[in-house]
Amino acid sequence: MACDDSSKATAIIKHKGKETKIESKYPGMTYTNESSLDAQGEDIVCEYKLTNYLPDGSSGIEIFRINPNKNIYVKTPQDGGVTGSGNYPAFVLYADDAVISAKYYPDQVVNMTVAFNGSCLGNGYLVEVFDKTGRIFKKFFPGEQPEVTIVCDDECPPGHIKCKHNGYPGYCCVSCKSTAEKINNLANKVKGK
Repeated sequence: MACDDSSKATAIIKHKGKETKIESKYPGMTYTNESSLDAQGEDIVCEYKLTNYLPDGSSGIEIFRINPNKNIYVKTPQDGGVTGSGNYPAFVLYADDAVISAKYYPDQVVNMTVAFNGSCLGNGYLVEVFDKTGRIFKKFFPGEQPEVTIVCDDECPPGHIKCKHNGYPGYCCVSCKSTAEKINNLANKVKGK
């Protein structure tokens, strides 16, 4: 496991120009970055578990397959929900603007949560990050393979240098490759004059 003797570890996941950071105060840290292929088609769908908390204290579970590129969220009656028959506010599961499931409060449900259920069909990669407590992150990344780096304490990832910075956390990490390219471009411009 990486960072066993450190006070914290951070997994940095880069995918299609976006960066996700997962920090743990319980290093060592490991990760998996495995291909998830479905030969049946190009559409990607992931399984999401919707938990409905019922008025009697029990709960019910529904499983939905939804494209992970959609914004998946639950709107509560406090958020505005929707107005159903009899003007009851509702708990609503959305994928972008589409209603996937709606339950009326308080006669059908008193709460609703949604979570990634761990499986996807389509072309992409499933990344899981673990620390000493177990799995702390799991996400499906469609298409190209994400780049995963583990950084210990407040160090920079490989291929970066640490520079002082006035903002939080007091330093920044600068890409050596990008800096070298900029220096070479500047040197070429100076030589050309």
